[in-house]
Amino acid sequence: EVLSPALTPSCFPNCEPTIHFAVEGEQIAKLPASLQRLLKWKMSSTTPNVIKNCLARTGFTVTKRSDDWLGSWGKHMNPTAFRAILGHQKINHFPGTFEIGRKDKLWRSLVRMQCRFGKKEYDFFPHTFVLPNDSRALKQEFERLSGKQKWIIKPPASARGIGIRVIGKWSQVPKRKPVVVQKYLDRPYLVNGSKFDLRVYVYVSSYDPLRIYVYEDGLTRFATRKYSASAKSLSNRFIHLTNYSINKKNSAFTPNSDETVCQGHKWGLKALWNYLKADGIDVDCLWESIKDVIVKTIISGEAPVNSLMKTYVRRKWCCHELFGFDVMLDRNLKPWVLEVNISPSLHSTSRLDKNIKGQMVRDILNMT
Repeated sequence: EVLSPALTPSCFPNCEPTIHFAVEGEQIAKLPASLQRLLKWKMSSTTPNVIKNCLARTGFTVTKRSDDWLGSWGKHMNPTAFRAILGHQKINHFPGTFEIGRKDKLWRSLVRMQCRFGKKEYDFFPHTFVLPNDSRALKQEFERLSGKQKWIIKPPASARGIGIRVIGKWSQVPKRKPVVVQKYLDRPYLVNGSKFDLRVYVYVSSYDPLRIYVYEDGLTRFATRKYSASAKSLSNRFIHLTNYSINKKNSAFTPNSDETVCQGHKWGLKALWNYLKADGIDVDCLWESIKDVIVKTIISGEAPVNSLMKTYVRRKWCCHELFGFDVMLDRNLKPWVLEVNISPSLHSTSRLDKNIKGQMVRDILNMT
């Protein structure tokens, strides 16, 4: 039986080796007992199994004490809570990333950058109104456009498709409830007649200096009904919404366990690239354009994060974060950033999820 080494030598002189994390099926040599007893992790109720399993393969044990753990993976915290993180500990969030993780704040951050650098550089997000503050401006936009139009309503801080719906009339807009109303992208790029979006995983290991890693694989999530631009179809969430949490409830949903094949209503991102290549599309150019809008989005929230880091965090290496970018392609293959998740789901219900997310988690922990 071949064992992987427990420690990975540093690429730099005079630097200590790092712990080697492994994927499912990989066997790791045991660390000396003197080091093994130091491997302690603080679990939370939201720590996903893919994280737990990766830690267990390396020999980490769970602790409830506040001072002896090395790492933790859980929910975002209030910025003041970061003061409790000791210099040798690492947590999976930065203070202030709500500036891009909330839909209302993401819009404001991107508009601020658009005003500073111009629409040519920041023209990759739908026109958005934040209600109730922008109610008057939204009503004027409805009146200006008149006729048939489509808007998508989202709660500012929800996930998994909760509270999202597509509308076409001013009378359907909540008048007092805080919501985000975005111009609906009604000319999406279709695959086999269906709408889809991309879940792109982005890891930030540091904000100062800013270091961004875009994972080479991800998810392609399909609507479970063929796309229709008809106004009569707006109430059908299985046509217009691509959220997995919504579409898995459709009896027509077809699962997929192989991330390398193009079948069912969830594909691996690499499988989509192969599909598009077969259609003669320059996937390398498309991927570069997606990475470009991701970097610009991260930069839009950089200043508040660095300010809060200096105020509340003992050492800048105590934080790292995984983001889930939801990106849609229009019929011209232009990428649009729909939202950014600061706690993207890592729950793995299929072999496809386990393979993609498991390898990504392994890479993240090895880079920490």
